[in-house]
Amino acid sequence: MAAARIDDVDLSVQRILPLLYVNAKRLDLSHPELARLKGIHRYWWVKNTTRLRQAADVLAELEKAGHGKALLVNGAALAIQYYPDVGCRPMRDVDVVVPERSRHWLRAQKAADIDIQPFESAAWRRAEPLDFLGRQVLTLDPTDALLHAFE
Repeated sequence: MAAARIDDVDLSVQRILPLLYVNAKRLDLSHPELARLKGIHRYWWVKNTTRLRQAADVLAELEKAGHGKALLVNGAALAIQYYPDVGCRPMRDVDVVVPERSRHWLRAQKAADIDIQPFESAAWRRAEPLDFLGRQVLTLDPTDALLHAFE
């Protein structure tokens, strides 16, 4: 059986390639495709870091405008909390949950790569603090994060 080429794997496998690279380096493994994996990891690290910085600025403005803290959810929260670095978790956008009253203000900011989801729930009371690029935001507690992933 021939080995699969990186170019031929489906999207679900492509999403774990950056994490595969980091773990291969940690284990001091060598492979002819390691340089490609490094490039994939670097690509996602740059894209995600840029997106996260833009989102952090918008969320700071949200709080400054008196709308309170937003909830950082899904990939961004997972990447910050559980992955070795943000390059290990490919993301197309940053998911932010805001109180219904703040949704229109945030949309008016025309924040690129931020998916805004209004959310009114008891989950706000259970939200946990998260250090997000030196700023305090909130994220769902682990149980609510799991339930939110299946909505």
